Order: sequence, then C-alpha cells, then structure tokens
Amino acid sequence: LVAILVAVGMLRASGALDGKAQFRYDFGADKVALGGAIGLSRGKLILGVLGQELSDLHGRLSLQDDTARIEALNVRDFDGKLGIGGKFSFAGLRELNTELTFDMADFPIRRESAQVSRLTGALKLRATSTLDRTRAELTFGDLRVNLPNDLGQGLQSLDEHRDIVVKGQKLPEPADNPHLFE
Repeated sequence: LVAILVAVGMLRASGALDGKAQFRYDFGADKVALGGAIGLSRGKLILGVLGQELSDLHGRLSLQDDTARIEALNVRDFDGKLGIGGKFSFAGLRELNTELTFDMADFPIRRESAQVSRLTGALKLRATSTLDRTRAELTFGDLRVNLPNDLGQGLQSLDEHRDIVVKGQKLPEPADNPHLFE
C-alpha cells in the first residue's frame, strides 16, 4: 500500500537512514529473525491527501529476534510535536502483534492542509493482525482535543431536507431527476 501511495504522489518522504538490518525467515519453523538497528535523521514526510507535512523526523529502529522496536521516533508539524514508541512482533509471517504509544503536544490534525484540531495527550494502540483479520484496541489517556475557532460556528438548520428521511415518516415524492442506487 505504501508503494502505491508513493507512486501516485499521495505520500512523499525524505531523510537520512543509517545502520544495517537483517531479515531471516525459516520456512520450516515459520519463524522470523531480525537483527540490527537503523537510525533516521533529517526526515520529512508529506501526506498528500491530508495536506499534512511532518518535519524533523528522527528516531531509531532496533531489530532483535522477532521484534522491531521503535525507540523515540519524533516528528513536528510547525510547533506541534508527536512522539511514537513501541514494537512490532512477528509470530511467523502469519501474525503481527503491534504495541504503539503516541505522545502529542499541540499536534495539529489536518484535512486538505487546513487544521481541524490539535491534540495533546497520549494514545496507546494494541493490535493483532493475521492474514484475514485485525483486532485493535485504542486507549486514550488524558487526551485534549482543541478545535480551531474558525470551524463553522453557525448552527445547522433543522428545517426539512429532501435528502434526509426520519424513520417512521412518509417518504417524500421523488425528484424530477432521481439518482437511484440499488
């Protein structure tokens, strides 16, 4: 998926990687073996769809046995900060266990480059992924969401609208040019 996002320009990344990594797989035992460490510095990541530009990416990934551990990956979006830590553990190639923590300080969330909120606090993600399903648990701890003052401050009208039907009410007459979806 990442390769597709890069190919169509929805994800652009740059930075300096330094280190070495080994990946071994024992087909008979269905066992993954990792080794090494990789450092990231002077990183930049642009998420095209969101218009989110992350800068000053730096951190370290250590690889040992069946686990890839993120050690203090830090990013910025202007004055907002995001720290990510945690690990990915392989149970063979058929199962991936993920434990990540996200620590945010006034970190902006964007949509089409416009800031829609700022987050401060912590999140924890635990997930188990197999070939046919993913089970995830997201825990919020002391999370503060600040909405910008310029979000639509007007109240939405409660007048009837032809595209909104209240259960139990008679359906409106079809429009002159209806769009039917079946």
